[in-house]
Amino acid sequence: AIVNGSIFTLGRSKGKVRLVCRSTADGSERWATELGSGGEPNATPTVDGDAVLAITREGKLVCATVATGEVVWTRDFVAEFSGSVPTWGYSESPLAEGGLVICTPGADDALMVALDRATGETVWKSTLPDEMQNKGHLGAGYSSPVVSHAAGVHHYVQMFGGGVIGVAAADGATLWGYSRVANGTAVIPTPIVQDDFVFA
Repeated sequence: AIVNGSIFTLGRSKGKVRLVCRSTADGSERWATELGSGGEPNATPTVDGDAVLAITREGKLVCATVATGEVVWTRDFVAEFSGSVPTWGYSESPLAEGGLVICTPGADDALMVALDRATGETVWKSTLPDEMQNKGHLGAGYSSPVVSHAAGVHHYVQMFGGGVIGVAAADGATLWGYSRVANGTAVIPTPIVQDDFVFA
């Protein structure tokens, strides 16, 4: 992610996962925050004002300051939400909107969650609808959530192992779901939304 002359990325060095900020001018490191041991991360960080949000391969979500990389709060998709690490690791870029952070632990009772951007506290959790159970490989996929205002309703659209789903921005209630795009291996593309349409 490139914002105001800084590059924000995740990587691994000497067995440690790091959230790194570098200068776009000369590539010099401005700061690096160690996030512990783990596999090579897949996700692109999200920058929202003075915060940078990043998810490790194992599902550790970190909110750090843009200026110094100091960790403000963390959440763990597996330990706290009973998420299951996808075959190739968590890969989404969290969505920051309206003071919330929207992300996808992929659990039956926490398929998607909204967190308070300032504190990391849980605002709502969406559940996996019965009609989308046992479709595809379930759990989180490899895409990132996006905003839709289709049919005049503010909601979030996400692809996961069981298909594509729309949940209400206000409370995480499931508005619709479609499982025919699910498969048993990997669901990867981020949905494209325009007007009243979703391409998945």
